Amino acid sequence: MLVFSACAVQKTSSHVPKSKKERAEEVVFYIASNDELQILNQTSTDEEVENFLSQFWAIRDPDLSTPENEFMDLYMERWQYASEHFRGHQPGWKTDLGRIHIVYGEPDGDFFGSTDDMRSDDQFGDFDETNPQRSTMVSNPNQSWKIWAYNYTNPLEVSENYTIFYFEKKATTWRLVWTNNIKEKGYHSSARLPIRAKQIINDYLQ
Repeated sequence: MLVFSACAVQKTSSHVPKSKKERAEEVVFYIASNDELQILNQTSTDEEVENFLSQFWAIRDPDLSTPENEFMDLYMERWQYASEHFRGHQPGWKTDLGRIHIVYGEPDGDFFGSTDDMRSDDQFGDFDETNPQRSTMVSNPNQSWKIWAYNYTNPLEVSENYTIFYFEKKATTWRLVWTNNIKEKGYHSSARLPIRAKQIINDYLQ
């Protein structure tokens, strides 16, 4: 089963290739249940890892009438993108941006700003309050916060029709600071958000 065909073989700091088990643990970490992670942890051979992965992806296949596993293909595409585009001092899939991209996909709205200019609307382009997804943002090399917005139609999945993730840049790393997604624990205080960021969020959720 070529579950790792979409991702390059990663190496440790000592340049020793990771085992199939180690790579499997990285790939499934965000979507595997505790029981599944425990089963994977107990595998001792590559064959056992392959058997685990076969069952892991099979139960998530949304359409058994097709030869493809659409869920696995999409998930691996996201995982590979995050690993390549969000890496820095740690692997891209481990970063907050990488995790949100892997779990939730590409955002419908992507906004950014700098705390240095957050009181000046001229720094932030045009904001269309009737359709936030069509708003445009001017690139700012000193950007220090960003917002990813997702439009979900299933009210059981999030606390609002839109779910928002607000990140701040700490040194060279983007950290998740706030979200209205009830599945994310510990990120629900908006007291420290810049004025402009709060305006964008409020325009989405009002």
